[in-house]
Amino acid sequence: MRTVFLSNGSLALLYDENYYIRDIYYPLLGQHHHHSFGGRFKIGIWHDGKFTWLEGIGNKEIKLSGSKAELHAQWDGLDIHMEDTVLIPQPVLVRHVSIKGPGFVRVIFYHDFKLNDYEAGDTAFYDPSLDAVFHYKGGSTWFGIASTNPIYEYTTGRRDLNVVLPDCEDGILSKNPIAQGSVASAISIASPPEFYYFIVAGDNYERVMRLIIELRDRKNVETYFRRSVNYWSNVAAEYGDDELASQSIVVLLGHVGVNGSIPASLDTSIIKFNLDTYGYLWPRDAAFAAMALDMAGYYTFTKRFYSLVFKLFGGEGFLFQKYNPSGTWGARRGTHGPSEVGNH
Repeated sequence: MRTVFLSNGSLALLYDENYYIRDIYYPLLGQHHHHSFGGRFKIGIWHDGKFTWLEGIGNKEIKLSGSKAELHAQWDGLDIHMEDTVLIPQPVLVRHVSIKGPGFVRVIFYHDFKLNDYEAGDTAFYDPSLDAVFHYKGGSTWFGIASTNPIYEYTTGRRDLNVVLPDCEDGILSKNPIAQGSVASAISIASPPEFYYFIVAGDNYERVMRLIIELRDRKNVETYFRRSVNYWSNVAAEYGDDELASQSIVVLLGHVGVNGSIPASLDTSIIKFNLDTYGYLWPRDAAFAAMALDMAGYYTFTKRFYSLVFKLFGGEGFLFQKYNPSGTWGARRGTHGPSEVGNH
């Protein structure tokens, strides 16, 4: 079950009913997938010797407002508030955390990256020069995790050996600095009570590093967070009195990829039934979404889609059934007639 969708067209994240990230796409929505397959980015709270994952808190409220997701929860005398957004135009998830209440608190963030659609061949490491944790694969897939507060503790380890999740549950992380293969990581922030946490995506270490340094400045991250939330509010301002219409516009626009592709669905729940997803560009289905956005007046977004589709027409003058968001042919079922080959 996915309850929240955040996107800026190049970085998209889907959350479940526990406020856990279940899907991450970057930089092409629907094609470059870096998570899921049953995994979760979990959030834990340690308070004066007690520990719980968010899934263990029954009294919590999650809502999506424009491009901002919010969590409100109460546990063990603490008032827990988190709000997330994806920055415009940087490929960054920013989470503002505020926890009020007595005693000592540690917030633990567990990261379950499976880079480039599969979980083998990944590396995770702690970078002491930046006080950040990185996950990377190959030369062009990088994610950096850091905070405006110092990292209290960290660890990395083999996911397939289940070493990181149990390590979190006593509130003390083992500080294993690097792991390779099928890997997960975790960081903790101690006695907040208020801070920003962020996940930065990029195609090389230097680009991610520069963004982390920039976001460490509280003034910068607060300005970027507010500006990004206000951007989507202004985009859908015409529908401000109609919450459903306003939210629908933001979700539709968030599905328009940076290259113009509009995937049918980014939810990967179907993988367990079909060993594939609906993260493809179906020209017919995407055209319905583009028509709705055109009728609402969002031509600057749909122009990217029409430019991409124009390039997909072959010399025979027809479109295939579906494409990868990059514009290459998508997976197809057995051919049973014209409708299986293309949209004529």
